[in-house]
Amino acid sequence: MKFRMIARCREAFPVRMMCKQLQVSPSGYYDWRDREPSKREFSNQRLLTRIKSLHEESDGVMGRRESGTSFDIRDIDARRTELPD
Repeated sequence: MKFRMIARCREAFPVRMMCKQLQVSPSGYYDWRDREPSKREFSNQRLLTRIKSLHEESDGVMGRRESGTSFDIRDIDARRTELPD
């Protein structure tokens, strides 16, 4: 969470200063930044892309329950705990 905040704010503040204030090492931040996405992160991104697509297809009116039904119909493995609130 701290590294994500640093990544979001790096244009406004120096990375080293944010690392010091958040008590993380700059090398830890750079290692995190350059690391390949995990399988879970990749899966989450794929799921988010599909949710956005379904939302657009429904003209922005599809909610959580409808999204879950659409995922079941389209053979996507998305459990209730993985769908955003």
